[in-house]
Amino acid sequence: MQLKVATREDEPFVTQMALKFYSESPYRGIPINNKKVQDVIEHLMGNDLCLVLLLVSDQGKPVGMIAGHVNEMIFSTDRMASEVVWWVDKEYRGSKHSLSLLDGFEYWAYKSGCKFVQMSSLGGPKSGVLDRLYSKRKYINTEQAYVKEF
Repeated sequence: MQLKVATREDEPFVTQMALKFYSESPYRGIPINNKKVQDVIEHLMGNDLCLVLLLVSDQGKPVGMIAGHVNEMIFSTDRMASEVVWWVDKEYRGSKHSLSLLDGFEYWAYKSGCKFVQMSSLGGPKSGVLDRLYSKRKYINTEQAYVKEF
């Protein structure tokens, strides 16, 4: 297993994993806009303040990804890297390889001049696993999001 920064040639794999992420997320009931998905992926892959990092199997197939962007905090000029998506195929979840994506994202954030890294959890019955992981890695819970549909 190795990490690789995604290139344009990897877009089909990135799109496929983004759709898998969507299908397991609480947002799966919202009709998907494939053009929007593609636009976001192209933005993340074509911007110096963004990263799409792939976990690639020994057979050369991407089996996971983490993507995010750098922004300044609303009340400070401190930079923060914010995760947009962290996806790992089921058979690789919970492995040291899947955690290497988080390691790579944190390293990129540090090298990009970020003071903070913001990670998300989609909630649900397995959210405790991520809560424990983030806590073990010295993250603190700073806010929770609530969604209301009209």
